[in-house]
Amino acid sequence: MKDFAVNYEGDDIVAYNKLLFEMFPQTLFDPCYLVLNSFLDINDVKIEHGRGATYHFEYKGIDLVLRHYRRGGIPAKFIDDKYFWSTLAKSRAMQEIKMLSTMHEAKLPVPKPAALRIHKNKFTYQADIITVLIPKLNKLLSLCLYPFWLISIPIMAVHVTNILF
Repeated sequence: MKDFAVNYEGDDIVAYNKLLFEMFPQTLFDPCYLVLNSFLDINDVKIEHGRGATYHFEYKGIDLVLRHYRRGGIPAKFIDDKYFWSTLAKSRAMQEIKMLSTMHEAKLPVPKPAALRIHKNKFTYQADIITVLIPKLNKLLSLCLYPFWLISIPIMAVHVTNILF
């Protein structure tokens, strides 16, 4: 990914969008750090639920959303947030960054990828992703209020451009 810089810090890998930031501190992936340093209001930390909280904060004038990767389904009962490690390119976070970048470049209504962090262990890793907040984003349920054809345009664009496959 030409627009992303990758830094290796011990067992952690941080990749960030060079077009958005000159540097990206690893501490911004820690919700406690965000609260203690007034990036995040303790009373308004969660945007959505689902597989875990997402955190909205501002950094260098950009509204960002932090999400920690968690497993879903049956594996979540045994392994909360660990994935088997092979390479950075094959990690869930990097695959999502690549997909979001491609979709964003195709002018689809997806968040712009900002950064990712991977914490490696011997055979597993944990990951976080930060994206740029989509302005005036409503819950998915609110899409039901729009005519079907408005919703179908971005879905059709994904299939026509073969972004996912």
